[in-house]
Amino acid sequence: MIDLRKIIEFENRLPSEFADTCEKPYGRLFYNVNNPTSHDSNHAIITDLHADLDTALQEITSFYTKMGMKPRIKQSYHDGELVALPPFFEKHGFRYQEENPSILCLDKMGKLRSNSDICIEEVKSLTAGIADLNLSADGGEWSTKALQRHLLSDRLHHFVGFLDDKPVTMASLNIGDGLSNVDRVKTHKDHREKGYSSALISHLIHYHASVSKNPLYLLADNPIAIHMYKNAGFIDIEHSMTSWTAVKE
Repeated sequence: MIDLRKIIEFENRLPSEFADTCEKPYGRLFYNVNNPTSHDSNHAIITDLHADLDTALQEITSFYTKMGMKPRIKQSYHDGELVALPPFFEKHGFRYQEENPSILCLDKMGKLRSNSDICIEEVKSLTAGIADLNLSADGGEWSTKALQRHLLSDRLHHFVGFLDDKPVTMASLNIGDGLSNVDRVKTHKDHREKGYSSALISHLIHYHASVSKNPLYLLADNPIAIHMYKNAGFIDIEHSMTSWTAVKE
């Protein structure tokens, strides 16, 4: 079974693939001055709950404020962080919101089938069509800029499904040291419910099996997507990890 500690370490390192990183005694500051509206690219994590948390929040506030960004802190998935941190959030003017995504790990090859309508290719650059696909799925230019930078990483394998040369579905495969994950699974709003995402996930799983022996996992909160992943051979992992974001307006 997959080790949750490895997932936590993987998730806490992942933003460094598409953002700069400033290491601090209490955690990390991720930032990308060329993509200032990206929450994933510009936030802090606190990994040492025994650090001077007053000083940590002061530094985080100063760091992002000087760059013209809202100070933002995200989870590091460490036990007790939502016990230790909220009093300091309130003291320093941060508001936080919780989420509870499912963690799924690939157990075996599932029942998904290929779709002959689309041609699936690995891409290493961002075209106008892929950017349009990305924007149609979440409406944010920030995510397109994050993907554009992430494509420079050798660890990222980004797959796109083309229908008559038009990008209609995509997904990222991040292959790390001892662990891999699936991310950015998106289908163009005009091409949903046609089995394109299922075909792409099936392709991605088989590709991963051909190049890596790593456990493969993903995070998801959409019930329809979770159903698809389970059909693909993923299973739920019991966990107590809570996602959250704290922002200072």
